[in-house]
Amino acid sequence: MPFGMIFWQLVIGALGLGAYRYLARKPLALQRNLLWFFILIAALGTVLPSSFSYRAAANLPAGVMAVIISLVPIVAFPVAMSLGMDRFRWIRMLGLVTGLVGVVLLVGPDSLPEPGMVLWIPVALVAPCFYAFEGNIVAKWGTHGLGAGHVLFGASVLGAILVLPVALTTGQFIDPFVPWGGG
Repeated sequence: MPFGMIFWQLVIGALGLGAYRYLARKPLALQRNLLWFFILIAALGTVLPSSFSYRAAANLPAGVMAVIISLVPIVAFPVAMSLGMDRFRWIRMLGLVTGLVGVVLLVGPDSLPEPGMVLWIPVALVAPCFYAFEGNIVAKWGTHGLGAGHVLFGASVLGAILVLPVALTTGQFIDPFVPWGGG
């Protein structure tokens, strides 16, 4: 189940980034007025896309997942246009359409090991959309004067705090100190 993995992904990220920031004598404090921003980055950059990706990855081949995640730039361009950060150009539209046709050929029902797997393609497509939104939000509105490491540290800390109760209440928590069943 995804929320147990997402929790540990965020904890490991927070510990690693926190240790680096401490050793590099960089600030560890998370400004109270920016907690909403850290939560937004955690949600759009980890929690939501990972929850969909992990579900889809359990049902789709790794190659299909790799092709789908490569759609981030294809999704990011229309998002950037809608935010007024980029302009329409026919050559870019041709590139987008060509890329989408290639993806459809690579992950279409005829290329999947089982035809029923096609139902998981829309689930997998959610992750690139969230990544595209996250990237465009940061590109348009910035990081509020913080460096990328500080933003990721804050997003990892707050994301872990928010995901823990979800993992516990849904029975998805993974205890790494208890032996896992072999088999």
